[in-house]
Amino acid sequence: MRVSPDIEFYVALSLVTLFLTMGLANPEKGKVHKFAYWFASPVLISVLLWAGTNNWIMGFGIGAIFYGYLAANYFRFRT
Repeated sequence: MRVSPDIEFYVALSLVTLFLTMGLANPEKGKVHKFAYWFASPVLISVLLWAGTNNWIMGFGIGAIFYGYLAANYFRFRT
């Protein structure tokens, strides 16, 4: 696996995206747009990690885990 020298930058950007999403993310109360919650944040984090690690399996695997967390968070607020 080839690692980009800017991996810290990409990981930091993805963590900032994660914390912003989690800080704003309560889709039931309308604090964040559903498109941003369900699509933009997971895809952005996946692409950032993919660019940083140059490994699409790692980037999109972590994105899928994050997407599952968002889904669990959403259904927790619904019940």
